Amino acid sequence: MKRFARASLTLELLLVVGSAMASGNIFDDGDEVSSVADSMLSKSTRIVGGVEAQEGRYPYLVSLTSDGSDHFCGGTLIAKDTVLTAA
Repeated sequence: MKRFARASLTLELLLVVGSAMASGNIFDDGDEVSSVADSMLSKSTRIVGGVEAQEGRYPYLVSLTSDGSDHFCGGTLIAKDTVLTAA
């Protein structure tokens, strides 16, 4: 079962990385902000139709913050002491 879970996670990661590379926006090619980052800056930071989650509702989700307050990335606990993130 562990072997299947590990293979499944590996496949999912490969698909995510492959999709990002295929989009052509994975690397910044100069001084300009990439089109992906630019489009994110021009939109609301709220999830449309989303609702605020109660603290502790999703104990496997992690919020990475700078200076203890500004959220800049999310992550998922994949082990007791390991966080998987794109940051």
